[in-house]
Amino acid sequence: MRNIRRFTAGSTPLQIIEEGEGIPTLVIGSALYYDRVFSQSLRSSFRFAFVDHRGFAPPDPSLDVATVTLQSIAEDVESARIALGWDQFVLIGHSGHAFMALEYAKRCPANVTHLVLMNVSPDYHARSQEIANRHFEEHAEPERRLAFQRKMELLPAQIAEAPERAFALFNVASGPKGWYDFAFDATPLWADVPTNMPLIDHIWGRLFHDIDILEGVEHLKAPILLVLGRHDYIVPPAYLWDEIRDRFLDMNTLVFENSAHAPMYEEHELFDRELLRWIEVVRMRNGSESP
Repeated sequence: MRNIRRFTAGSTPLQIIEEGEGIPTLVIGSALYYDRVFSQSLRSSFRFAFVDHRGFAPPDPSLDVATVTLQSIAEDVESARIALGWDQFVLIGHSGHAFMALEYAKRCPANVTHLVLMNVSPDYHARSQEIANRHFEEHAEPERRLAFQRKMELLPAQIAEAPERAFALFNVASGPKGWYDFAFDATPLWADVPTNMPLIDHIWGRLFHDIDILEGVEHLKAPILLVLGRHDYIVPPAYLWDEIRDRFLDMNTLVFENSAHAPMYEEHELFDRELLRWIEVVRMRNGSESP
């Protein structure tokens, strides 16, 4: 059964799209977008709640975006959990939203049974961005690089025409970096997704730029599945995780060979099987009958 509900984060109304049967699983990001990119077949095993954060809502005039922190975003996730009436759940964060999921898992470890971090770098620092750009230039096919260049040339005019949709337009234009099929058009996935651009600029431009994911890592309790795409040029290359992987108590890494930034969409059948397999392995290892 599909259920769409609202909850309030501060004074901002946010959306939850809830669907499926099985393991309670919260996906933080845009409810509309992530509802579209996770497969329908998974909903026979997972009770999904796709949850907005305040960046994916119309601008709230009463919100001072400078006051938003990863802690306050984690508090918003907790508000969503309370609205859902869940005690424990699997938590999934993709791309920059993985930082939000990680922050919540540190602050509310008793609530998170499994943590899935997808297509994210350990940080978005200037050094990492330089490595990402160099990796793209050195490893991407010439056709992919040319397609990206052409889309970037068109992007300023597109944003000037619809500045309130800059985040969605940028993500669509970045398709040659973000999709295994670099000609894939993600426009339908972003249709009608509202964005609070001042807040998104604050989150991606400041909070993520300065992040230290090792801060508070000792509070993590949930096993972690790190999901990466071999051809993901949106984020810095996977080997950056090698520098800090041993700081996490229980982290497994899964690399999808025919995916870029969205394995759950590009290789959805394999992703579905591997996610279920990992959860079962953790369950058996812990000797637990519950997920």
